[in-house]
Amino acid sequence: MRATGAARLFFIVFCVAFVSLAFYAAGCSKGPSERQLFEQAKKYQEEGKFAEAAAKYEELVRRYPRSNQAPQCLFMVGYLYANHLADYDKARKVYETFVKKYPSDPLIKDARWELTHLGQDVNQIRELNDLLQHSPDTLSGGAKQGNLQK
Repeated sequence: MRATGAARLFFIVFCVAFVSLAFYAAGCSKGPSERQLFEQAKKYQEEGKFAEAAAKYEELVRRYPRSNQAPQCLFMVGYLYANHLADYDKARKVYETFVKKYPSDPLIKDARWELTHLGQDVNQIRELNDLLQHSPDTLSGGAKQGNLQK
């Protein structure tokens, strides 16, 4: 009879542990998925809601730091702060974080270029004007020197 009591106690403890683990796992999965966050961020960006887009990209990076999309999302946060929200201090911090965290990412050259030219009027960036001068058809839309827009 003792063996039955011990088996019953083991079964109860096991069930309580299993249910607790199930509730814990369910609590961890609350909130939007990686894909949902990325789609929301893109939608906000397309609608011109740049602060909301940056917030969703930041949330994705915070919630899913090992995601394959995390580097691109972090870069986009910097890009939005620099080029649409004119918050150059925040953009600088984000780009510097990107450079430290993802030194071999394909966007590393873009992040460094953005850092170098942060806050500059595109019409005053020499290499862009040189590019247009030597290859005026390089940019889409027929942009000409002195007529670049952010």
